[in-house]
Amino acid sequence: MSRIHLCLILFNSGDSNMVKTDWLVVVSLAGVVFFAFLLLNQEEAEFEVATPKPTTHQIRAKEKKDAEIESLIKFGTKRKLDEIVSWGDDLTMEQIRKRDFYLKGGLIVASPEVKGGSESRLKKIRDNFHDMEVKGYYEVKRNNTNLRDHLGIVSKLKAIAKGLAPESFHADIKSISNYLRFEPTDINNSLFSEIPRISSNTYGSLAGDRWSAIKHIFDDPYLGVIRLDERRSGPGGRTKHVLPEELNKTVNGLPARYTVSVDPDGLPLAQLLWVNGKNMYVITAQWNTGTDSQARAYFFRLAESLPNPGV
Repeated sequence: MSRIHLCLILFNSGDSNMVKTDWLVVVSLAGVVFFAFLLLNQEEAEFEVATPKPTTHQIRAKEKKDAEIESLIKFGTKRKLDEIVSWGDDLTMEQIRKRDFYLKGGLIVASPEVKGGSESRLKKIRDNFHDMEVKGYYEVKRNNTNLRDHLGIVSKLKAIAKGLAPESFHADIKSISNYLRFEPTDINNSLFSEIPRISSNTYGSLAGDRWSAIKHIFDDPYLGVIRLDERRSGPGGRTKHVLPEELNKTVNGLPARYTVSVDPDGLPLAQLLWVNGKNMYVITAQWNTGTDSQARAYFFRLAESLPNPGV
């Protein structure tokens, strides 16, 4: 998308009659355009500004904050564990899912009953993964996600227009751990460091001013816009029950769920989900990696280039 096109999007998002009659609005809107222009056209080197070495006081303050959050999480988890023990051995499917959440977390291979859902939904899942094995992708009625339109540009413009809280947008990801409830992966030590990064946003659930997830948006010259989500997993964290056939790939030897869906308009959506330690990852790309072996190999190389969390 050109810089002129970006400016047009911003100007067309307002009320034309109001702009004509109120020059103050014009000036304000121009300011937003200029800010968005600078923000969205920065190079990666400009994102990674050098950060001063933390002082002893700052290090101790962070350690104290981390300990407080850990204590808060453990307190809430203990209450739930006491509740789970009181259930006994004869558990409902909902209780089993809740038990798995607090005791395990992550990707859990489950029976159809524990996974839940109607027979038709479970059959659809099996059919989709059969198609994945046979032809590399499966068909859907509609892919609602358009990474370039929705995540690449529009979401960032909306964030600017609504005055997104500064702690939610992170230009310098070197200090991102200060805003998360888990130790994030150093994407600068992976192939993602070679791809222009559009944005990094924390989201999810909040505890002690720390978030449970972060998403990075990249503009890759080959695959286009790529989204990388990293979430707190493990006990009490992000949990996903899957059927055995859903774990159809591996990432560095770890079980992974790989899907490619294509809608009637030809819009593809490739996703790769796996867990490493207590971190859950999802990489999403708008590309049919099921029929493009080179794109698929690159897609998996990106995933496998991520170092272990906290390293």
